[in-house]
Amino acid sequence: AATTEVARATIQAMLKDAREVSLRDVRAAISIVQQAIDIDRGFAFSWYELGQLQLSAGNNSAADHSFRRARDEDICPLRITTPLETALQEAAAANHVPLINAHELLRLRCPQGIVGENVLVDHVHPSFRGHEDIAVAIAEAMLATGLLTSANADWKLATQRECRTQLQSLDDLYFLRGRRTLESLRLWAAGRSGGPPLMPDH
Repeated sequence: AATTEVARATIQAMLKDAREVSLRDVRAAISIVQQAIDIDRGFAFSWYELGQLQLSAGNNSAADHSFRRARDEDICPLRITTPLETALQEAAAANHVPLINAHELLRLRCPQGIVGENVLVDHVHPSFRGHEDIAVAIAEAMLATGLLTSANADWKLATQRECRTQLQSLDDLYFLRGRRTLESLRLWAAGRSGGPPLMPDH
């Protein structure tokens, strides 16, 4: 059920209070956010705020759980949710289909074990390096299952070198358009825009 306006106002006030308290006492701030969650366990932003505080407290495992819960409770989830993730894994296993777990792959590059800004260009899409890692993992899986044979023993190094060359060949306009589209997406996700353009400008 949707959060009522009264409950939303109460929760937002508590989250604001928690942010102020966190400057001097993270544990007390965590307690406040947990009370806000008890008001409405389906309010995604409370889980996100709890995850941020748990990260500050050094409790990475709890933070990971909270961030996943925030994703799953989001009214407009842009990442795959836990039920869909589970269904994908079960379908792959039942049909003996190799599955590259991109989330786990990217997580290994994150110091706290939580996929975030160091491997994503926003809160959804992998960075250039992230895409490169996924591509290499797919190639490795294809080699392991015999779907691909490598004619060059140094294929991985050559691939990484080619990716770097391609990245360096992109002009400033490419990145400017990307930043503009990303900002439009962020505004859309926050409910303040009509959304990103359907087609890029030429």
